[in-house]
Amino acid sequence: MWHNERTAPLLHRQKCRINKALPQENRALLIAGETCLEKCKPNHANDYYTQTAYLHRF
Repeated sequence: MWHNERTAPLLHRQKCRINKALPQENRALLIAGETCLEKCKPNHANDYYTQTAYLHRF
């Protein structure tokens, strides 16, 4: 999804802050609909974004 590996962790942290600020019901819907991890994982198996996305998505 992101081509610039250096900015991916920053973008992920911003996204996490946004998700945590939402009501729990809305967060659950967003997380359930998120497909980025599945798309990124084959290409970035050891990528910082992929690892932190997995840790923070639940």
